[in-house]
Amino acid sequence: MFQGSLSRLRPVALLVMVLIIASGSAPNALAGPAQGQSVPGNPPARVEAAPVPTAGGEPANPYYSVRTITLPDGTQLDEALVNGPAEPPPGYELERAPVAPSALNRPGVSSTLAVPAYDWVFGCGAVAASMIGAYYDRNGFSNIYTGPANGGVMPLTNDIWPTWTDSAGTPYPGNPLAASRMGSDGRTTRGSIDDYWIAYDSTASDPYLTGGWTQHAWGDSFGDYMKTSQSAYGNPDGSTYFYWNPDGTRLTCAAMSAAAADRDATFGRKLFYEARGYMVTDCFNQRTDNVVAGGFSFADYKAQIDAGRPVFLMLTGHFVVGVGYDNSTTPATVFFNDTWDYNTHSMPWGGSYSNMQMLAAGIANLSSPANPAPAITGLNPPFATPGGPAFTLTVNGTNFVNGSVVRWNGSNRATSYVNSTRLTASIAAADIAAPGTASITVLNPAPGGGVSNAASFVVGTLRKVNLPVIRRDPPPGPQPGYWTDDLRLEFYVTSDRKYVEHFAVYITGVCGDWKITHVVSEPISGNAFAFDGPFYGSGTFSSTTVASVTAGLRDFYIPDCGWVSGGPWPSTATWRYAAAATAAPLGGGAGIDVAQPATGMPGVEVMRIK
Repeated sequence: MFQGSLSRLRPVALLVMVLIIASGSAPNALAGPAQGQSVPGNPPARVEAAPVPTAGGEPANPYYSVRTITLPDGTQLDEALVNGPAEPPPGYELERAPVAPSALNRPGVSSTLAVPAYDWVFGCGAVAASMIGAYYDRNGFSNIYTGPANGGVMPLTNDIWPTWTDSAGTPYPGNPLAASRMGSDGRTTRGSIDDYWIAYDSTASDPYLTGGWTQHAWGDSFGDYMKTSQSAYGNPDGSTYFYWNPDGTRLTCAAMSAAAADRDATFGRKLFYEARGYMVTDCFNQRTDNVVAGGFSFADYKAQIDAGRPVFLMLTGHFVVGVGYDNSTTPATVFFNDTWDYNTHSMPWGGSYSNMQMLAAGIANLSSPANPAPAITGLNPPFATPGGPAFTLTVNGTNFVNGSVVRWNGSNRATSYVNSTRLTASIAAADIAAPGTASITVLNPAPGGGVSNAASFVVGTLRKVNLPVIRRDPPPGPQPGYWTDDLRLEFYVTSDRKYVEHFAVYITGVCGDWKITHVVSEPISGNAFAFDGPFYGSGTFSSTTVASVTAGLRDFYIPDCGWVSGGPWPSTATWRYAAAATAAPLGGGAGIDVAQPATGMPGVEVMRIK
């Protein structure tokens, strides 16, 4: 839809450039801020001079122009201005046919990353950068996008945001990671589009300059740091600059001059990542080997994809994102997202797409974020019987990552990642063949990571105990205070007569004398109460001072003793005096029941039941 207007506007822009070069001076509209001033959150104003151009470069097309510039030290760079169209050029529909999903990931043949695909807005460079940034946001670099949409995670397409219309009446989609806008994605102040955008290919001064307001603080959008569509850097609306070494060697971000770094797309991506707190490792631009020998090759491209890194590719007039490859063809095939739809497209390595030839690649790789230290909060099950079958152990905790490993006494076990708070591990029958206590830990891989706290998993022998017949006394009913049967049982009734507290029995067996206490308050309803579990009990109050009570143990675990069972043991408890239960006792056992060595009541002989 923009082809006609491009044919009219682009020659005018080129004529302006020719006149500037001929005059030997550079107006402020084409001069960018100095590199040292490019501070995130505080956009710079201007530089004093532009590089001196020399003859050379390639013929411009409606979406692309290039010139060779000479730096003060004599170094020559190629400077390309890319203004990829908002709609695909007509006449190449067959070439733009999407790749069948079945062809994207074939073992040993093709590989494709799950990179989001976004429609064009503000400039193809900013959109391509946002697709790569969104991929990282969804794969471990969680604060690339910080807005509220999609639960704070960049979506796979940008149709989640409403469209908007510019002053020329042209509608565009939203994409806050490419360019922010007031009224979109929760933003209440001016953003990239408000400050810099007039209409596609416009060379007029930006709205914030003509309107006399202060431009917004950078932080949310790639387009800001890439200087896309910013007239102060000589960018018509939709345009982004890109630099490379003419000889095909890598132009690293560290070696870029101040003038090149201030306007270069790759250097801008680096600034955005650093503003997000990440470290950029490899950072360079390089012509591809189809246009210069020794340039960026398919092998280089494949290595990036295999490492899980989408590739920023420049065509003659457009930026796209390389997301995969098929190396069974000759030449190899590149899979990419083209900023014009949500499909995956393809072209031969070194070939062309929509009449735009592959020219260069821009690399800005992020250092992998450090993994957090894991922590275990619980195990399920927490114990097993010796000689039992293999089972799946669930480990609950925090800071688990995809790659965390559950360890049994320091040895790795096959582990499945469920989410950041849960792992499952396969435990073999041999691990629980004999009684003992295993130490369970979780290892998070480097970088960062480390070993968690240890949780104990008990492999114990079941023991059962039996209590003698309990004396029965005639009933009366619920009076607040201390109740007992004078032999093996005691509890408290609360002052409001609504709950039974600290219901306890005393047992004697091969492990010695123990007091088992139910530490949870149980409600009294209809003059009765009951609770169930490894330690169970119930009672009925026949009067204010007497209750018929029953208690028992069902495979109750006592530390350093094992599992015990016995009962049910009926008894009659009577109220003795007004008193309140003290603080919950400490000791081993199930979470709501506590076992302590017995004190206070004498032990009685019991028999062990096999």
